[in-house]
Amino acid sequence: MTWLSWLPRAAPITADRHPALPMGTHESIIPLPPRPRSTKALRARALLAAIFLALCVVAAASATAPHPLQTAIVDPDVFTGPDAALGLEHAVSAGAGAIKIPLFWNEIAPAKKPRRFSPANPADPAYNWASLDTQLRLVHAHGLTPIVYIAGAPAWAFAKVDGASRADPAQYRAFALAAVRRYSGHTPGMPRVRYWQAWNEPNKVVGRSAKAGVTDWYATLVDAFAASVHSVAGNKVIAGGLAPFGISTSVAPLTFMRRLLCVSAGSPPRPTCSRKLDFDIWSTDPYTAGGPTHVAAHAGDVSVAELPAMKSVLDAGVRAGHISSGSAVRFWVTEFSWDSKPPDPGGVPAALEGRWVSEALYRMWSAGVSLVTWFTLRDQPFATSPYQSGLYYRGATLARDRPKPAFTAFRFPFVAFPQSGRVAVWGRTPTSAAGKVLVEQYVHAGWRRLAVLQANGVGIFLARLHTTSRGPLRAVISPNGATSLSFSLANVPDRTFQPFGAPMPALASASPSSSSSSAVSQYVEVAPTASGRSGGGTGPPSASAASADGSGSVVRAVADAVGSAGTDAGAFVAAILATTIWLLVAARRARRA
Repeated sequence: MTWLSWLPRAAPITADRHPALPMGTHESIIPLPPRPRSTKALRARALLAAIFLALCVVAAASATAPHPLQTAIVDPDVFTGPDAALGLEHAVSAGAGAIKIPLFWNEIAPAKKPRRFSPANPADPAYNWASLDTQLRLVHAHGLTPIVYIAGAPAWAFAKVDGASRADPAQYRAFALAAVRRYSGHTPGMPRVRYWQAWNEPNKVVGRSAKAGVTDWYATLVDAFAASVHSVAGNKVIAGGLAPFGISTSVAPLTFMRRLLCVSAGSPPRPTCSRKLDFDIWSTDPYTAGGPTHVAAHAGDVSVAELPAMKSVLDAGVRAGHISSGSAVRFWVTEFSWDSKPPDPGGVPAALEGRWVSEALYRMWSAGVSLVTWFTLRDQPFATSPYQSGLYYRGATLARDRPKPAFTAFRFPFVAFPQSGRVAVWGRTPTSAAGKVLVEQYVHAGWRRLAVLQANGVGIFLARLHTTSRGPLRAVISPNGATSLSFSLANVPDRTFQPFGAPMPALASASPSSSSSSAVSQYVEVAPTASGRSGGGTGPPSASAASADGSGSVVRAVADAVGSAGTDAGAFVAAILATTIWLLVAARRARRA
C-alpha cells in the first residue's frame, strides 16, 4: 500500500487527465476508514497528516531535479578513422550526447623516458597529442561531450605493487595532470574536457596471483588521479568502470567495490575501515549473458539485474563518508551491449535485442543510473573481430551502414508492462527534452491513441494507463512523428546469450592463451549454478523501482516519481498539500469539540 492510499477518494483519475502521476498510484487511492471518535485516534490522524506533508515537501523539492537518462557511445575504430566526422553524425542520430574516448598513455608518451622530461608539462616535446587533439575537436564540433579515460601505461611507468607489476600511481598522476592542463579550456586552440575516468576495468588482472593488492593499488591510483583532475575547476572524476564477471583474471565487481569503499556485504552494508576516496561518479560495465532481468550466475558479479545491489553499496559508501566529492555522487554505465544476429550467428536475434535494449535502459534508470554508454557504433567484421554489437549493421562503407532495431531502442527507449489491470509505461524522448508524447496501441489492424503524456525537462515520461486490449504499445513524439519500437505486452522469458555471441572463426581456432580469446573470455559468463540463479521474465515498472537502490526508501521513491512528472507535478503536489492541511485542521477542531 502506498502513502497515497490514505487520501480520500476523489473523482476518478485517468492518465489523460493526470498523465504525470507516479506509476502504481492510480489504483491505490481508496476511501479513508470511518472517522475516529477518540482523541487518541485523532492525534494519530494528525501525526499521519504531518508525515504526509513532509513527504509532499520532499516530492516537491525533487520535482526541480528530475532523474535523467543520458546516452553515450564508445567505438575503438570509427571515431579515430578517416570517416570519424560521419561516424559522429551517426552517433548524434542515435541520440548520444557523449562519446567515451580512450587516452592510451603509452601512445602519447615516449616509449623510452627521456633524461630531461617534465611529465606534468603538456608542452614537453616528448609528448605527441596530435591524434587526440583531432578527435576531441571533432567531438566538440558535433556538440558531443567527451568522456576520457586514461589507461595503457608505458613500460617505464610500471612499478611492483604487492608483488605484481602495475601502473605507478605517482607517474599516472603526473601524466593525468599534463592531460588535464592541455584540455582545461585555457590552452589556445584546445577543446575542453570535464569528465575523466581513472583507468578502465581495474578489477581485471594478468593472473590469479595478481588479484592480491589490486584494490589497494586502485584506491591509491584514484586519489592520485583525482588530485590532478580536480586541479581544474569544474572537472569530474569517474571511478570504477568495472568488468562484470569474477574469473581467474578478474575480481568480482561487487567484491572489488566493497573492498574499495570499505563497506561490508549483507544488508544494510556497514563500514569496515575509514578509507576515503576522491571521486564524483561511480561507473560499471554490466554486460549480461541474457535479457535485462537475467541474474548473474555468481554472487559478486554485476549484470543489469545486479545494478540495484551495486547502487546500495555506493550509497553505503556515501553514508559512511568514504567518498569525497563536491557534488552528489552519480552512477553511470560506461560500457554495455549485446551482439546481434545477424551478423553474429550466436548473437541476440535483432528484434529481441531491440526489446532488450529498451528494457535494459529502463532498468538501468530505475537503479539510479543517469548515463549509459553503448559499445559500439557499427558492427566489426565477424571474420576478424568478436564485436558485432553496433547500433548499425556494417555496410560496404560507413555511409551505407543501416540502423538496427537496437538503434531505435537506444535513441527512443519505451517499455510497457501489464500491471493490476492497467499498463505501466516508461520512456525517454530521443533528444532528452520536454514535450508531448502520444502513447498508441495496436488494435484491430491499426494504431489508436491511448494517452497523451508530458515528458519532463530531461525527456522522461511515465504513467499507468487503462486499456482492455492486449495489443502492443508504442510512443510517438508530437509533432515531429519520431516513433519508438512497439513493445509487446506478452511475457518474454529470459534466454541465454553471451554478450559477444559466438566465437568468430579466427578465435575458434586460436589458442586459449591468445590475446584476442583472452580479451573475449573476460565477458563470458560461465554456466549458472545448479540452484538456478539465472532468473528470467519481466516485471512492471513502479514508483518504487524509480529508486531501486536497495534502500527501500518510500520517501525517495515518491520523490523520484514526482520529480519525473514534469510540469503537472506542481498541481499534483498542491492537491496533496491541501488534503493534508485539511486533515490537520479537522483534527484540531475535533479536539476542541
